[in-house]
Amino acid sequence: MAYYLSLDSGGTKVAAILYDENLSPLRFARVGSMRETTVDPKLIERHADDLIEQLGIQEGMVIEKLAGASYSDVVFKEKLRKLCTIKQNFCTGEYEVGMYAAGIFHGGILALSGTGSDVFGKYGENNKYNALVGGYGSLVSDEGSGYWMARMACEYAIRDFEGRGEKTMLTELIPQQMKKESLRSALISVYSLPNTAPTTAVASLSRTIDTAALAGDAVALRIIDAAAKAMADQTLVLFKQYDFPIEVPITISGSAWKSPGMFEKFEKRLKEYNENLNITLPEFEPIMGPIIKDYYDKYGKFDEEAKEKFRREYSDYLFKIKK
Repeated sequence: MAYYLSLDSGGTKVAAILYDENLSPLRFARVGSMRETTVDPKLIERHADDLIEQLGIQEGMVIEKLAGASYSDVVFKEKLRKLCTIKQNFCTGEYEVGMYAAGIFHGGILALSGTGSDVFGKYGENNKYNALVGGYGSLVSDEGSGYWMARMACEYAIRDFEGRGEKTMLTELIPQQMKKESLRSALISVYSLPNTAPTTAVASLSRTIDTAALAGDAVALRIIDAAAKAMADQTLVLFKQYDFPIEVPITISGSAWKSPGMFEKFEKRLKEYNENLNITLPEFEPIMGPIIKDYYDKYGKFDEEAKEKFRREYSDYLFKIKK
């Protein structure tokens, strides 16, 4: 049996799938982030060991290909190389895996909104033309990201808590998620949570926005609208300033898009600019990108038969959003 490994390394987690030559899954794994700028070195070591254990990697194993969005996971890769042989390394970035997960193989635009955010596009022969908008990191901006949304949620909740802003469910939901008695104790705790980086802890609070939005909370709905606008405005820069052709396909990637109504608001704003924009909603999670690309390289297509195979064998990796 031949072994292949797909990685998706991000600001809050690292996911991996070990699969065989038939592109069928063997092992699924998920651990916390290994990003060196936000995670304690000892925790990175633990996450790397846990990932190897979950994948069932044994000493002497031969991995035909390692692929996916892989960065800030140096420790894991070093441990992996000591244990086994990696014949090919096709680790790239989030752009490639996100596009492949949407069935786009020859250039396009990816609007990424996960823990961080950016919009990147390529087009032309051999993807000659490319441009990046956003992507400045959580300390500076990351406008439209899950972390950015969670920061807004905290600010609105603080204003309500202190009696200087409008009422919002977020003021109660944030302490509930953090298992604290008050908003102040909940927010202060993000600086000292065991095995969790402050950036990760704050970003996780974006889940409270989804809960509040589904209950009709005006503040939560406004945050989602602001994020959708930020991502759409950044995407439109590629057309307005970089002269991307209207027909270049646009897709999305990242967990923040799962906030209720965010994609629809993003799509509406783009269509207001030009109703002919080619916007595609991915059917699979980004980690499926390398596996889908393998199928495309092997068969020269990614048709309904292929999609049905992956829906059946990777049912937990469908990209689902709340409308």
